[in-house]
Amino acid sequence: MYSTGNRESRMRRNDKGILFAVSVIAVLLSVAGSLPGQNAIRFTAMTYNTHHGQGTDNVLDLNRIARVIDSVNPYYAALQEIDSVVSRTGNVDQPARYAQLTGMYCTFAKAIPLAPGSYGNMMLSRVPPANIRRLALPGSEARVALFTDVDVSNGIDPQHATVTFIATHFMNGEQTAQLQSAQDINTYITNAANGDTSRPMMLLGDLNCSSGSSPITELQKKWSAGSFNYGIDWIFFRPANRWRFISARKPNTGEAAIASDHLPVETIMELIVPQTGIKSDGFGAAPLHTAIQARACNGKISVSYLLEAGIHGAKVGLFNIHGQCLKSVCMSGIREGGRHTLSIPLEGFPGQLCIVRMEIDGKVTVARVSALDSF
Repeated sequence: MYSTGNRESRMRRNDKGILFAVSVIAVLLSVAGSLPGQNAIRFTAMTYNTHHGQGTDNVLDLNRIARVIDSVNPYYAALQEIDSVVSRTGNVDQPARYAQLTGMYCTFAKAIPLAPGSYGNMMLSRVPPANIRRLALPGSEARVALFTDVDVSNGIDPQHATVTFIATHFMNGEQTAQLQSAQDINTYITNAANGDTSRPMMLLGDLNCSSGSSPITELQKKWSAGSFNYGIDWIFFRPANRWRFISARKPNTGEAAIASDHLPVETIMELIVPQTGIKSDGFGAAPLHTAIQARACNGKISVSYLLEAGIHGAKVGLFNIHGQCLKSVCMSGIREGGRHTLSIPLEGFPGQLCIVRMEIDGKVTVARVSALDSF
C-alpha cells in the first residue's frame, strides 16, 4: 500500500482542479436548500472497475481509462482491478501512471501478488489522502478494502468536511465470501477502536452482487445508497443525516463504453456540514461575532468587517482556490464595535486567490473575493 503524487502531477492537479474547486467553494458558502444551521458541500465521486486497463476491444490503454475518469472530473475515485508492475500489463506502475495522467493523488492497496508485482484496488483524490488503512477481505482470490480520509472542502473546513472513503472489490461468484466481506466492513466501521464511527463515510466499489442479495442487504443495515440502479458497481454513504443524494449515472457513450468491461458509476453528493464550520459570505450571518466582505483591487485585498463590542482580536487567512493558505494575519488591540477595513498587499500571490477566512473567538466566517481579475 502506498501513496504518491509527483511535482508534474501536482501541477496538472492544480490546473485541472480550478473549476471544480470554485464549484466546491461556491456550494460550501451557500445555504440555499439547506436546513437552518447547515451548509452543504457538493462534489462528484465515482467507482470504476478498470479491468487492468483492457477494454472490450481487447486494447490495453491506460490513457483511455484516464480520459474517462477526467470526463467525470471526480473529487474522489475508487478504482478496481489495478495492476502494479505486473508482466501482463507491461510492468507499468498503474497507480502512479493514473495519478500522473489525471493530476490526482493516488493510494494503492495490494490484494494479491501477481508476478512480478501485485494486483488490488486504488483511489484517486484531488487532495492528499490521510489515515490510510487496509482491511483484508475473504475469497478464494483474496480481496481488500482501502480506507482513506479525504477533506472534501479543499482545506477550508477539514474538521467538519473530512470523509472516510472506502474503495473495495468483492469476490465474484462467492456469495459466502461476499456476505462475510459486507459483515467485516460493517463491523470495522462501527468499532470505535478503528476511528470516529460518526464520521461521514462513502463505500464505493465493484461488489459483484445486485440489489436484494444477502451482501447488499447486510450493507444496507448500516449504509444508504440513494435512488439508483447500480447493478453490481455500488456507491453507499452513511450516516444518512450527513448526506444528500443528488444524482447518479453510468456514462455509456464514447470511450466509457469500451475502455473496460465495466461502465464507470458517478454520483453527485452533498455533505451536510454544521454552521459552526464554514459560514455563508456577506453580512448578517448570525450568530457570528463578525461579518465580512472582501474585494481585490490595485494589488491589495480589502477586507471590510463589522465587529461586535467586546472583541479585541481577529485572525484573517487568505486562501487560493485549492484551499491552500497563502497568508495569515493576526490583529490585536482592535477597538470595540463598528466597521473596520484591513488592506493586505498581494505581491507574489497567484491570481487565483478567492477566499478570505476570518476567525474571532473560535467563530469562523468566509467571504469570496469579488474581483479576481483585478490583481
